[in-house]
Amino acid sequence: MFTDRKRFQRLIKKGASQELEIALYELISKGIIENSFKNIDINKTVILEKDDDVKIIFWTYYLRYMFYKENMLEEQQIIGLTELQNIKQEIPKSIWNSLKKE
Repeated sequence: MFTDRKRFQRLIKKGASQELEIALYELISKGIIENSFKNIDINKTVILEKDDDVKIIFWTYYLRYMFYKENMLEEQQIIGLTELQNIKQEIPKSIWNSLKKE
């Protein structure tokens, strides 16, 4: 995951950037290891939404959506899908097409 130097530098530099990188790493890793986002710490997405990078905001929305979906929280799931749809045009199509959404 941390193949680009900028991401790695953010990970090792103390402060808000490091906190964001660690949260992102933990959330995605847990989802991959468990093959589910049901048990992620949804509160860590608050850290992610503070970033200005549209890709990080996208991951925030995606992780929340998957958490809501896998925990059968239908009302929040609808909101999460709406947030994803609103940001869809700002991310590469390859990312969008590679993820489970519905």
